[in-house]
Amino acid sequence: AEFGARRVEVVPNGYDADEMPPLASSPDGPLVLGFMGRFYQLTDPTPLLDALQVVAADAEGPGVRFDVVGAASPAVTAAVHDRGLESVVRFHGYLPHGEALSVMAAADVGVVVIADLPGARSVYTGKLFEYLGMGLPVLLVGPTDGAAAELIGTTRAGEVVAYGDVRGIAETVRRMRRAKAAGQPLAAPERERIERFERRKLAASLADLLEDAIGRTTV
Repeated sequence: AEFGARRVEVVPNGYDADEMPPLASSPDGPLVLGFMGRFYQLTDPTPLLDALQVVAADAEGPGVRFDVVGAASPAVTAAVHDRGLESVVRFHGYLPHGEALSVMAAADVGVVVIADLPGARSVYTGKLFEYLGMGLPVLLVGPTDGAAAELIGTTRAGEVVAYGDVRGIAETVRRMRRAKAAGQPLAAPERERIERFERRKLAASLADLLEDAIGRTTV
């Protein structure tokens, strides 16, 4: 639009409903956070690990666990060791997509990490749409005024905490842990808004746009 386009349409990322497993988290035991993907500069989990170190030291509650599905990162493995979180963080390694989704479906919360880097406000990350498709509550550690935060807010899918706010992350995890222990929902996602991102509907939208473009070209 800034370059002068007369019309701008966006077809976002989404999820395949047929691939989404049912949620299977246990009502007992620790709060289970899950992350699917790989850690690199944009998804550096250092603030989250710092917060988990704080939460793990709590005497209250049944504790917390962080399941990581994806290729191993030596830097993150070392960071976990340095913080004494070996009993908290569980690395599953790379898994086929279906198996990765099954691990995430057994979690209580799906984690998205977006570091404070140039352009970070415009980042969604594909995993966020799959969390939404499963109905998995989301914890975003990243820009509070970015595209991902707006999506989570619009769908009422979870919590957003600023990337560098270690105290805020720890308090949010504690609050989620207390809610689970009390049998309370961690989020109340609005399914009608989420279903707009099902890929069959997105494909239909794209088809409509293409037909419209062809029609306008031939007139």
